[in-house]
Formats: sequence, C-alpha cells, structure tokens
Amino acid sequence: ERLLGRRAVAVLFEWDPRARRITGEALRAAGMKPVEWRQVPVDVETLGERAHDTMPVIWHGLVANPGLDGDAWERALYLARRNAERRAEAEGVQMYLASCSSRTVVYKGLMAGTRLADFYPELRDEACESRLCVFHQRYSTNTMPDWRLAQPFRMLGHNGEINTITGNRAWMRARE
Repeated sequence: ERLLGRRAVAVLFEWDPRARRITGEALRAAGMKPVEWRQVPVDVETLGERAHDTMPVIWHGLVANPGLDGDAWERALYLARRNAERRAEAEGVQMYLASCSSRTVVYKGLMAGTRLADFYPELRDEACESRLCVFHQRYSTNTMPDWRLAQPFRMLGHNGEINTITGNRAWMRARE
C-alpha cells in the first residue's frame, strides 16, 4: 500500500513494435515518466486457435506519478492513454491500451473467463492480491472475437448491444 498512487500501470496489447514508443511518448508529453516495461508472462498453450493466431504481445508499463493527487492523477493517465490511442490510429499502429491507471490493472483476453488464470500464471501466485475482482463473460452474436473487444472494460461497465435497440423498440411497438 505504500506505493498506492505513486505508480501506475499501463496495460498494453501490442501488435506493432511502435506501440510502446507511442505510449511512452504520450505519457512523457503529459509530464509522466515511464519507468520500465515488462512483458507479461502468459501461457499461450491455454488459448484456442483464433486467440493464439491473433494474440498481441502483452506489456505492463510502470509509470511514475509526477506529483499529482487522486483524481487529477487518474485524469492525466486517462488523457495520456487517449492521446496514445489517437496517435496510434493516425499512424496505423495496431495497439490497445487495456488500462492505464494507478488504481486498477486490467487482465483480459480472448478466452473463456474460466481460463484467465491459466493464461496469466501470475494470477495464481499467492503474492497476487486484490481487494476487488470483476468477472464478466459474454457471447456475442454480431461481432467476431477480437482481443480488443474481450471483457472487462477499462472501467466497470456493460457493453449492451446497441445495434439491437432498433429491433427491441420495433418489437415493443408491435406489442402495443
């Protein structure tokens, strides 16, 4: 707990080696210092064929707090993440920042939720502790599976299938 708020973790899914540079530059532009990157240990043998074939390299970037408190620190991290994403899109760099926060670290993947700890062995380590764990699985009937779409979101939320609203409204009108 003595490091709470003094460090943040950027969780980066990298399909293009330029992704870490872009993320680091966005953090530095926001006045933050990326301290170190580590490749997250994973067990690729636990994945299905599609997940294995499309898997990114997964990184944790440790970021030093430039002296901000609480919500200001989280806002700065959010804005740096958004700037990195915009720049990556503009430059055609395929990447996904699953989270960038001093409060949460997101572990996610293209797999059944029951396989998450098999894929990320460090989640089985007794030294790995959490005050909260949110677990969500979904079966999508209208999108192809993709690492970037895997649950959970960066913040607690539910994706609700927006494209079904029109159909639901039509069915309700028909029942009136």
